[in-house]
Amino acid sequence: MNRAIFFCGTLRGVLIGVLFCLTAVPGFAAEHPPERSLNMRIGVLNPPSSLNYFSATDIWSRKILGFFQMPLFVRDPVDGKRAPWLAADAPEIGHDPYTVTVTLRDARWNDGSPVTAGDLAFTVKVIQEFRVPAYEERWRVVRKIEVLDAKTIRFTLSEPSSEFLERALFTGFVQKKEWQPVVDSSRGSDNPLAELLHFQPKKTASNGPFYLYQYKKPYFIVLNKTPGFFAAHLKMAGPHPGPHMDSLIFDFHPTAEKALSELKRGEIDFFWGDVPLDDLEPLKKNPKISIFTTQRKGYDYLAFNLQHPPFNDPAFRRAVALLIDRKEMIKDALKGNGVPAYSVIPPSDKAWLNPRMPVFGEGLSRRDRVKEAKEVLARAGYAWSKEAWVLPNGNQLKKIELLTTCAGYKPYRMTASLLIKKWLAGIGIAVDVRMRPLGTVIQRLTGRSYDLALLGWGHLPDDPGYLSTFFGSQQAGPGGRNYTGFKNRTFDDLADRAMRETNFEKRRKLVFKMQEIIAQEAPSISLYSIHIIEAANTGRFSGWVERPGGIGNLWSFLSLQPRSRPK
Repeated sequence: MNRAIFFCGTLRGVLIGVLFCLTAVPGFAAEHPPERSLNMRIGVLNPPSSLNYFSATDIWSRKILGFFQMPLFVRDPVDGKRAPWLAADAPEIGHDPYTVTVTLRDARWNDGSPVTAGDLAFTVKVIQEFRVPAYEERWRVVRKIEVLDAKTIRFTLSEPSSEFLERALFTGFVQKKEWQPVVDSSRGSDNPLAELLHFQPKKTASNGPFYLYQYKKPYFIVLNKTPGFFAAHLKMAGPHPGPHMDSLIFDFHPTAEKALSELKRGEIDFFWGDVPLDDLEPLKKNPKISIFTTQRKGYDYLAFNLQHPPFNDPAFRRAVALLIDRKEMIKDALKGNGVPAYSVIPPSDKAWLNPRMPVFGEGLSRRDRVKEAKEVLARAGYAWSKEAWVLPNGNQLKKIELLTTCAGYKPYRMTASLLIKKWLAGIGIAVDVRMRPLGTVIQRLTGRSYDLALLGWGHLPDDPGYLSTFFGSQQAGPGGRNYTGFKNRTFDDLADRAMRETNFEKRRKLVFKMQEIIAQEAPSISLYSIHIIEAANTGRFSGWVERPGGIGNLWSFLSLQPRSRPK
């Protein structure tokens, strides 16, 4: 196995070396590389599953495509507010009928052709016609699309929609010229959607800071700087956009240990992944390597299956919530590397997080937690008999299964699950912790074939529209993403109003109330948000931008500059 890894690493190095030798030969490629090449090498654990915009839903595909397909708007890196990006200005909103008009900046694809409103209109129409699963809900309120001129597009909506303004307009789009033949071919097949999603492009047009130059599966991807990138001279409140590097080289590694070993030797400049806690101390001793700790845009949670008793009883769920000590969980399971999560909005999202969330058991000792949990159960009709709890319906409470992911995937989840098992045992509730692969856990949650589950959201959107997906009644059936099966009319009404409310302050009040309902009803219990720990060689580059979600963000790659230029 070690020989195989060594061979693959050596071959990857040879291929990259050959590639850059060949790029010095006139006529090797259509695009001429810079005379002095400044390259950043990035270690990652997984290659993208696809470069197909319409089907690439895994995180690494989205990260790579995020360099190519710029959205109309982005979040300002300083205050997090909506900022024009490919759009030249704020959206122009009309009210009768409800319309949104956007004007694009002067920008070009990497083949030199202009980015047009027709490209955007084409992308949205394909999504609507083929009902592309990953995007359809973002554009579902659009009833009419008008290309007013090469740079101006008008959307007529069926109703006001915050999701459209805060999610759809933050989505990139494809080049019509490149994708029209693919769409036409797919349209003529027996299964147009499957044909479109299964297409595997070897290249993809870019209007972003970098374009795809070379992809050698399964070894590396090379991105080159896009000449004339439209945002290179924009004046933003934060860092000055570049990019200032000529190329990004993504090396794929079998393990984090292998990638970190290359980081220590200076063979890569950044490991784009979580640094295992056990590897932190050796990295800290390297003077050229800096450790960055940022908040994750997500959290882990304990979910109840509300389809079966006693989990469908709010009193039982509150009793469990009383027993959970988040601070102890962070200390023991996360080794102090995290913060408590008290809401279904992650702690990092200050714009939407309700700061006055009710928290069961906060500040209580373990003895008082146990006492109060037993009292909650007794008041709800539970009785203790013959060393077991008897439910209000007269049935004896059986041993509960707590489902979580395998220890090798997120090892801290196993420790957190064992703590929950111990705490429930403290009031006489027996729990079996079962570890399963992530795919199996998701399958069982989707099919509602579980009791309790400890899982997490790793990278939630900036907009809180996902709350209606995770807790809305329309997603509570089999296959929906409301894994608990929670149904609450008041919550649904608030969610519907929040989706239509375009005023930020009014919408935030609605979202605050939605969080309070979830906290009181406790269909799931938010536990903690583990920090993101990343390592980079700051001896070569400076300018990393620390934001929730990690330093591997668009602003970093636009801002990074060499400490010295190659001669």
